[in-house]
Amino acid sequence: MTARDRGLRERDLPPGGRFLVVGDIHGERDMLLAVLRRAGFDGHRDKIISLGDVIDRGPDSMGCVQFLREAGAVVLMGNHEAMMLEALNDDEGERLWRGNGGDWAEGVDVTALRDWAQTLPPTAELELRDGRRVGLVHAQVPMALPWHDATKLALGPDDRLDVDAYAPAPQLIWGRTRFRAALQLRQGAKAKAFKHDVATPALLLERCTVS
Repeated sequence: MTARDRGLRERDLPPGGRFLVVGDIHGERDMLLAVLRRAGFDGHRDKIISLGDVIDRGPDSMGCVQFLREAGAVVLMGNHEAMMLEALNDDEGERLWRGNGGDWAEGVDVTALRDWAQTLPPTAELELRDGRRVGLVHAQVPMALPWHDATKLALGPDDRLDVDAYAPAPQLIWGRTRFRAALQLRQGAKAKAFKHDVATPALLLERCTVS
């Protein structure tokens, strides 16, 4: 899924397939696999959606990325992916990333990983069979911002995210004031899921059941 095609429809899944939405993985590949096993993940039918922060802190950031790519998962931009990209720009960004779990990359060529991160969209939307829609984001949507507007981030011709070109983008990736609620109603989307400030993988939505 490219950043310009963030819609995901339940009716497009194979029979019996589910969207499995998982929160911050943070390099914990074994824990991620354990969560998926408990959910009865079937790679032929189910679709994994990661809400970002795939990397940093845990022991196997590259393994997590590799698994999600091989599984055909949809991955959103998290603040740790954003920090990694910012580390390209200046020494201060590099220090910020290394000091927040990016030290695993010392001596590692992360060029391909950074290319992957630049393609990650900050939002996605699920359309359920009954017509309900679920908005997905890593951190939070500003209170006064309709969901439809939150999805209109400035993207370049190669589908790479330009965070600086759209003012609310940092809240979608970095916001913390609303993280305690796992699901919140949003204008235009019937529900919203986000996962931020949690250091281990957690399954947020299974079988697209929204409460």
